[in-house]
Amino acid sequence: MSTVATPAVMPADMRRLPDEGSGFELVDGELRERVVSNKSCRVGGRAYRQLDEYADRTGGGWAFPQDTPFQCFAGNTVRKPDAAFIAAERMTAEQYEEDGYCQICPDVIVEVNSPNDYASEVIAKIQAWRAAGARLVWEVDPDARLVFAHSDAGVVRFEEADILTAEPVLPGFAVPVANLFKLPGA
Repeated sequence: MSTVATPAVMPADMRRLPDEGSGFELVDGELRERVVSNKSCRVGGRAYRQLDEYADRTGGGWAFPQDTPFQCFAGNTVRKPDAAFIAAERMTAEQYEEDGYCQICPDVIVEVNSPNDYASEVIAKIQAWRAAGARLVWEVDPDARLVFAHSDAGVVRFEEADILTAEPVLPGFAVPVANLFKLPGA
């Protein structure tokens, strides 16, 4: 029995898909569906909101929401974090206006665990972001109501009662972890 190798999908191929591959990431030339939940999307949106408010308040950078594609990895890889932040001095207005996938690795990445995520895949994704140059990756577990901050300093665990910080990457950023998980009317 022989096997036929399928050609690797390239980032340009992904852009030609319906909705430019919305709902998919490209990892080493392989399309991978992003399986999310209402909870993980909402938590990611709340994290984005905090980063965007920080950007507005400080003028310190660019916040990006879920499904923003980044092609800042070696090989045929395009990742879409749940939220991201690039420091102002690392991205110009001209770079912001460019078509295509963002080539700049964000300083801060937010990855919210979804129900079907395997631990090995989450770890691999965090390692890929860090290897690409992300200074801080927040791994958010909405079920356990925890945030794990991965940086050069190691991994710091933030519990629901804690204040989430991002020093030295985002000076002065501070938000109660509970705000990420807050339900309407609560």
